[in-house]
Amino acid sequence: MSVSLQVLNDIVMGSHESLLRGLVPDGVTNYLYNERHLKPETVKLFEIGFCGIELEKVINREYYEGVSGTSVIKADFLRDKIIVPIKDDCGKLVSIATRSIGGKQSGYSKPSWWNTPFQKGNYLFGLNFARSKTFQENKLYLVEGYMDCCILHQFGLYNVAATMGVKFTAIHAGLASRYCDRVCFCYDSDPSTNNGKPGAGQEAAIKALKKAKNFFKVTMIELPMKINSETKQQENCDPDQFVLQNGLQKFLSLEGEREETDSFCNP
Repeated sequence: MSVSLQVLNDIVMGSHESLLRGLVPDGVTNYLYNERHLKPETVKLFEIGFCGIELEKVINREYYEGVSGTSVIKADFLRDKIIVPIKDDCGKLVSIATRSIGGKQSGYSKPSWWNTPFQKGNYLFGLNFARSKTFQENKLYLVEGYMDCCILHQFGLYNVAATMGVKFTAIHAGLASRYCDRVCFCYDSDPSTNNGKPGAGQEAAIKALKKAKNFFKVTMIELPMKINSETKQQENCDPDQFVLQNGLQKFLSLEGEREETDSFCNP
C-alpha cells in the first residue's frame, strides 16, 4: 500500500480536525481523554485524530484510482481508527499509524497498531518535539510506544522519543547523536518467559543497551512489575502507565547505570 504524502497529510488534517470539532463517537473521546489520559493540548501538539467512515469515504473518493478500480487506502486500515502522524526530526510527515480503540463496550475490534509502509528503524517518533530540550540537556529518553512518548511529554519530560516498538538501530543512534551523547532507555517491563528468559521488552532493552554503549553514555529506567489484583499474576508495566500512577519524579528516580548483563532484576 503505497500512499503519497499528499494523501497522508489530508488524512492527518481531516482526522485531527474531526476530533477537535467533536465529530467523532463518544467512545473515541472517552478512550483518548479518560482511558489513555491524554490532555487536549497533547492531542493538538501530536496532531492525533480519528478517521470515521465518512472521512474515509471522502479520502478514497478524492484520490480514487480509476484505472485499477481500487481505493487508495483499504477501508479497514482507516475506518474507525485513531490516527497518529509519524514525522522525522525536522517535522516532515513520513507515515501514519492507525489503531482501533478496542474494548467490549465500544464495539470496536481488538486494538492493534498498523502503519503505512516506512522504515521504522530510520526514525524516532517525537524527536521533532524533543530535539531542542535534548540538545539543552545533552540527553534523550527512549521509550517503545507512541502513547509512552505522548504521556511522558505531557508530564514535562520534553526530551523523550520512541523507537516505535522496533530494535534500536545504528540510524537511531545517528539521529540521537545529532543532539546529545547521553541516552536513557525505558522499555516495557514484560514478564519473563516460562524458561526464565527476559520478556520481549526486557530483551529489547538488553540489546539496545549493548548497541548504544558504542555511541553514548547509557542509563536505564527499569520499571517494576505490577500484580493483577484478580489473577495475582505479574503483568507488564508501560512507561505511560507508571507515570500516570506514580508521577514523573518517581519514574525518573528509577534511572541508573547498568552493566551489559543478559537478565534484568526489576526493583
